Amino acid sequence: MITARQFLLSLIPILMLLQACGSSSEVVVVRDAPRTGSTDTTETAEDDTFTSLSIGLIEPVTNMDPLFAQDLSTMRVLSAVYQTLYTIDPEGDVQPLLADQTAVSPDSLEYTITLKEDVFYHDSEVFNAGVGRELHARDVKWAFERAARNNVPPHAAELLKNIRGFRSFFMEQREVFDPAKRVLEGVTGIEVQNARTLKISLREKDHEFTSKLASPLLSIYPSESILRPQQALSEKPVGTGPYSFRSADSTAIVLALNDPDNQRDEMINRIDFIHGRSEGQLFQEFARNRIDWIPEMGPQMMEQIILNGDLRESYADEYNLTMQPASRITSIYLNRESDFSLAELSDRIASFQEYRFSVEGTSYFNIEGLTVSGPDTSAAADSARYLVVHTDNPFARWLFAEINREWMNPEAGLAYLNIRVPIPEASFYSRMHDTFHDRYLPDPAKTPWLRFESPVYGIYHENVQIDDIPATPWALPIDSIQLNNR
Repeated sequence: MITARQFLLSLIPILMLLQACGSSSEVVVVRDAPRTGSTDTTETAEDDTFTSLSIGLIEPVTNMDPLFAQDLSTMRVLSAVYQTLYTIDPEGDVQPLLADQTAVSPDSLEYTITLKEDVFYHDSEVFNAGVGRELHARDVKWAFERAARNNVPPHAAELLKNIRGFRSFFMEQREVFDPAKRVLEGVTGIEVQNARTLKISLREKDHEFTSKLASPLLSIYPSESILRPQQALSEKPVGTGPYSFRSADSTAIVLALNDPDNQRDEMINRIDFIHGRSEGQLFQEFARNRIDWIPEMGPQMMEQIILNGDLRESYADEYNLTMQPASRITSIYLNRESDFSLAELSDRIASFQEYRFSVEGTSYFNIEGLTVSGPDTSAAADSARYLVVHTDNPFARWLFAEINREWMNPEAGLAYLNIRVPIPEASFYSRMHDTFHDRYLPDPAKTPWLRFESPVYGIYHENVQIDDIPATPWALPIDSIQLNNR
């Protein structure tokens, strides 16, 4: 007889832990046409000045709504399409981006932000006649208030909760489920003063407030892109960034250099963001010169290519290495809401505390993360199989593979669920952060058993010249990259 558990769950064998999940994803960027409102996606013919850059990503890009960005690969793509009020320069300092001027009150509780002039959204079908309109201060207020609503993830809202009135608006949106019973119309601490000016009032001083506003989660977009459901922002992003959306299918998202006539001559016309089915396939594409740059290597590539913070000798003459002053953070948790006893599992992996990983990074073990309570009322999952919540993070998949190989076999093993939340059947789950957002976003689970910080190493070919290394892990210094003939 098939049990409800067997019916609901689809298991992926642990032998597939190191295989990348989902179909391959590719992002292609083509040169834009003049701003006429046309939605034609045909590529223009290349000429002597046409340049293209191919970038490999280690995770799939499945949603281009900034509020749903939960991995660095997606953030890298979004950074080319959207812009934020502020940005972080290569030295780690906050600089205005969409903001032109910022006046701070003597008590540091009020920020009056003036937006830059003549900033236009990309041409899109969400606008009348398909022509992008000018950025307005109400777009900022609308995008920030949307972060509080109950149909989007809460991560971006955490960055805004110090704004006066934001917590109240957030709580009502999340806890009063009947819209007819809600009384708050918006966030009182965000006031639109005119088309280019808004005032943001804080509850208490926060010297990192403008830094938080540099997060890609707080990218600015027009309300039309959400209010017209046939033009879902997740599939057809509309921003003010240097590259605009053109088309998408199951394997490619087409972006275009926005308004090329007003860009510098050395700007790259086309960018192909490519995701392989596995790290091995991605590196093969790189080795065959089909990918120019991989801004973040996964654990398999790092193990093969990196030695003591530099390229191994066999690769040093062919490729170049980048290292950003930021890290990816992967946390592994025991699921305390599991229906199965975790006592045996906790004992089994306790000795993992002394394990030394073969991939460069910093590991932190927390014995409290192994503490379990409650009676032993059930056997371990199937007495030999422990279930893991699905993840696209290659570092989490690698860590689970290490756990499985060193501490589970032969009498026990791990298997993946096809579900992305820690349901009661699961014993393990993971979360991904980066060192920028880790400062600001609380960990809802609070006690990971294992935290692994992996440096953001990138690799690129000799035909690519990268002058600036970003301070944030998602940023791509496209405007500082120069390409030579292969």
